[in-house]
Amino acid sequence: MAGSRSGDTHKHAVRGVSLPDEVVELGVWAVLAVAFPPLPDPHGEEGDGVGNVSETARKKIAQRYMPGLDTLLDGAVRLRNEVRDGRRLAISLGRYEKVRSGLAAANQVASRPGQAAWPPGAQTVAARLGGGSWADALRALGVSAETGGRARGSGSLANHDFKAALAAFFHDCGEGGGPTTYSAYCAWVQEERANGRHRPSGSAVRQRYASWSGALAANG
Repeated sequence: MAGSRSGDTHKHAVRGVSLPDEVVELGVWAVLAVAFPPLPDPHGEEGDGVGNVSETARKKIAQRYMPGLDTLLDGAVRLRNEVRDGRRLAISLGRYEKVRSGLAAANQVASRPGQAAWPPGAQTVAARLGGGSWADALRALGVSAETGGRARGSGSLANHDFKAALAAFFHDCGEGGGPTTYSAYCAWVQEERANGRHRPSGSAVRQRYASWSGALAANG
């Protein structure tokens, strides 16, 4: 878990480094394709999108995800093409993680220590495609980031800020095998802030949900 073991800061800085860029991007498009299914092809040519995925990328993904992989990749590529052709999409970090969690629940490949998950979590996407920024990562793919909350510089935190922070924290705990305790969250917030990502403090989270247990119950 971030901030709980020596060397974790370095791991955090190279989050998802074992995944090639193509694999990270396909993971994002796979999640988006579940949230926003590709439009029906008027020529009935659905099913050919996976042909645009390199064999190297497919093998990397197959090590991490199995059920219905080709169908998932086909939808990912088709949606990517639709966005490149002008289709507009917007998704929040919280919704991305919710959809991704659904895919992860259907994943029949046993997790392996030290192996990055696929589809990648929002924090991995932000680090690999957006220089640490979720919005910039989506922008690089031609997708908009729904904020649903405060503008930068606002003195107040919206509900989205808390949900997004806790979703990211739980994801990091899942990848690193760390505890989802209050003290662990506080340590994680310090590391996030050191890397330029503002997160609600532990005390702010407890105030919002009345207790840390309440935060876990509302977001878990």
